[in-house]
Amino acid sequence: MKIIGLSVVVALGVLVVVGMGLTSHIFSYLEKHHFLVWQRLGSPSLLINNSAKNSWAFLQFIFSEGYGAIDDPKLARVCRVLRWCYLASFPLALVFLILLPFSG
Repeated sequence: MKIIGLSVVVALGVLVVVGMGLTSHIFSYLEKHHFLVWQRLGSPSLLINNSAKNSWAFLQFIFSEGYGAIDDPKLARVCRVLRWCYLASFPLALVFLILLPFSG
């Protein structure tokens, strides 16, 4: 049971780090290459100007495939990977929370 728990924690940690890196990359890429879209999302960054409104707008952008309207294959590819990271994190977080009481 401890090996499974440790594996889940490591996988979740990797997804969080990769997700944060991709999010930061997308914010920078949008600011540099698609400034109006970046402004429409609330000019977000990873740590500064990271409000609930901006976060919600960014999640909608990622999950509703708003990036598809931009016609930028590089951006679309990174957004799809980030969406996969988000989707993979949720079940891992649930498994972690379920295993947590048994880790003692």
